[in-house]
Amino acid sequence: MGTHFILDRSGAKRGIAFFSPFKTGEGNRPIGAEMAELAHTHVASTGEVPLLDDETMLEQRHPSWLNWEETIVPTVCFGGLGLLGMIGGATVLGGLFVVVAGGMGGTVVLARRRSYYVVTTERVYIKDGVFRRSTRETRIADIHSLTTDASFFERLVGQGTVHIDSTGFSGLIAVTGISNHKQFANTIRQQQQATSE
Repeated sequence: MGTHFILDRSGAKRGIAFFSPFKTGEGNRPIGAEMAELAHTHVASTGEVPLLDDETMLEQRHPSWLNWEETIVPTVCFGGLGLLGMIGGATVLGGLFVVVAGGMGGTVVLARRRSYYVVTTERVYIKDGVFRRSTRETRIADIHSLTTDASFFERLVGQGTVHIDSTGFSGLIAVTGISNHKQFANTIRQQQQATSE
């Protein structure tokens, strides 16, 4: 049996949910069927995620660093070249490269810290962006299907993508670069089941 703290709108601990693999109770429902088991999740502060009345947060994740690999690779290259230049005597040019790398790296850190994948008892909520913030959300009841996938490399690092098909959007929503992506999808499925009962 595992436990997880339930957070209210202010981010304070409101109670404890208990989860068991054994079925019990009326209708042979699993204990805590209204919520997902949240082992190995990355729960962050609720400060930037507005919760509705009587809404409880089940999952909140930051995207993987690999979502910014197109920026991280040149950042490392610029930083490495800058350090080599400074060691080799090209202090000004090397310092410029280091400053550029620092700026690029800082942008990635800020972007990741301000990006969230959230599942609540009512909806799936996605927030991202640094200078231009964007949010997307869909109600749990509006989700038609979920699919998951992971490349060979993603499986090695324990992450993948969850595709959400909802009436609230045209096409699929791809929740990319998320650790333990199958658990994230299972949280949505279990909440769908709890909502429909």
